[in-house]
Amino acid sequence: MRLKNLRDGMQDYEYFVMLKKNVAALESKNPNHPLLPKARKVLAIDDDVLGGETRYTKDPERLLAFRQELIRLVMETGKLQ
Repeated sequence: MRLKNLRDGMQDYEYFVMLKKNVAALESKNPNHPLLPKARKVLAIDDDVLGGETRYTKDPERLLAFRQELIRLVMETGKLQ
């Protein structure tokens, strides 16, 4: 179970790195693209999801919804490059 959690955390980190790169590329091509505000908001990580080392949501549905939105934005911004 711990290894699965570690793997998921590493995947989430990779998704953030990918989204950050995609956003930078999209900003250079089209700084007014409608996906950019959504992507920036996800990259900022809502305090309701993660407010610090000891402050985070314990609602698994909220976490999964955030992760799905992150993945969706990685996919959509990646297609635009």
